[in-house]
Amino acid sequence: MKLTMITNACCLYESNGFRLLTDPWLTEGAFEGAWFHWPPLRTTPEDVRDVDAMYISHLHPDHDDPKTLRVFRRDLPIVVLDRHPNYLSRFLKRLGFTRIIGVSDHGSWSLGPFHGSMYAPFTTHPFDESKIG
Repeated sequence: MKLTMITNACCLYESNGFRLLTDPWLTEGAFEGAWFHWPPLRTTPEDVRDVDAMYISHLHPDHDDPKTLRVFRRDLPIVVLDRHPNYLSRFLKRLGFTRIIGVSDHGSWSLGPFHGSMYAPFTTHPFDESKIG
């Protein structure tokens, strides 16, 4: 297996000719133009557009950048946590992706030579515990 760390949580895993990309953020200006890569990236979205599958951990633009996602084919298998309400899955569907693979907490998935287990965050959001929620 070959692992290429691109930036942040964006990595390319390659094994037996199968390429899995994680958390794609390869353009500048995430979070309403506030976040940029340092040092500047040499990898462009087009450099990794021919992957076989993708895993996206959560709905933040430094993990699922819409400008990066534009270059991928819409039938690309994308693994996400299946947790209600699934805003990430809805976001991907609005972008036109058709093969979203929702995996439940403690569930497992397989794509090509890769196998993974899915776990929900271990902590809750502060609003979950607050009186105003």
